[in-house]
Amino acid sequence: MTKPLLEVVDLKCEFHERGRTVHALNGVSLSIDPGEIVGLVGESGCGKSTLARCIVRLLTPTSGRLIFAGQDYTVWPQMRLRGLRKDMQIVFQDPLTALNPSWTARQLIMEPLHLHHVSDPESRLAKVLDEVELPASILSRRPSQLSGGQRQRVAIARAIGIRPRFVVLDEPTASIDMSLRTSLLRLLRKLQQEDGLTYLIISHDLSTVRHICDRLFVMYLGKVVEEGRMHSIFTSPTHVYTRVLLSSIPVPNPSVRRERVPIQGEPPSPTVIPSGCPFRPRCHLAELECEQPQPLYEVGPEHFAACRLARSVTLAHADAPA
Repeated sequence: MTKPLLEVVDLKCEFHERGRTVHALNGVSLSIDPGEIVGLVGESGCGKSTLARCIVRLLTPTSGRLIFAGQDYTVWPQMRLRGLRKDMQIVFQDPLTALNPSWTARQLIMEPLHLHHVSDPESRLAKVLDEVELPASILSRRPSQLSGGQRQRVAIARAIGIRPRFVVLDEPTASIDMSLRTSLLRLLRKLQQEDGLTYLIISHDLSTVRHICDRLFVMYLGKVVEEGRMHSIFTSPTHVYTRVLLSSIPVPNPSVRRERVPIQGEPPSPTVIPSGCPFRPRCHLAELECEQPQPLYEVGPEHFAACRLARSVTLAHADAPA
């Protein structure tokens, strides 16, 4: 049995602001196998980017465990984390703000190659440019002189040049127009197939992750509320919040109308977490039992959901004749 490359175990992350505690992550657990492309979706403010920064240890979690290739690096000091950086990289949502504006593309891509003592960095630079399909003519340009798609490819080249095993991509298509998204997703899949990369792709756009990811995690208010194979979640969504997200995906055919799953009110403040299911205050199907914590029920092969509706599915499976 393949051991996970990354394990996140009951991760919590809190911030203290003006006398209040912001509960950004409230017990997130997930695992990612080598060579997988895993998606993480949820609306803005649900904790996706906080989780990404905790995973690469740009933030230190309040509690829980982070395990990479069998090593628990949750509380490693920064000096020891340097060795981990070669195997774990992150591509941020907005490359225009993430990339040093005064550096050229050459400097941006070459910096990690020098920091990690890559042999023959010039050859590696030429190879990675070819991999991300960028011409050498962009090397003398600064981020502001590049298009959105070119900036994102420079950010990806910077991340993969040192040949990491795992890459976190935070909203990789958010800063580029629709015509370039398909090209970028095709590039990510090609790199994964050629170099065996493992990805965690964070997005609020389900239509984006659907076409590239193997598995999907759905987050709401700092918790994973549903997880499973991509096809299983899209064909048999169980948690009401997942159904809300899927029903909001635009349909290309204007003659086809998708039934929208209703949602009530606004997301609650992360300073006051509701009891039980975090989605309960906004759920039109909430009942008294939803005030109690809901575990992840198995609703199908590798498919779990933290919802009372999932419990009904689990019981139905258990009662079915063998």
